[in-house]
Amino acid sequence: MEITIEPVKDAVGYNVLWGHSREKLYHSYMTFDKDLRVGALVDGQSYDVRVDSFNESGITTGKVTFVE
Repeated sequence: MEITIEPVKDAVGYNVLWGHSREKLYHSYMTFDKDLRVGALVDGQSYDVRVDSFNESGITTGKVTFVE
């Protein structure tokens, strides 16, 4: 899965979370870049993905997106 993050002003980095349900985002990856490739996913499986931004002041929770 290729993820391109729309940069957020003053963000230091991003936490990308994904899972099989919007209530079960059990997998995550932290990045400081706006482009990310997530491997080792099951072919044909749909996922819910959320991108949270963070900086020294805390974390801003993103919106969950359904990906087929």
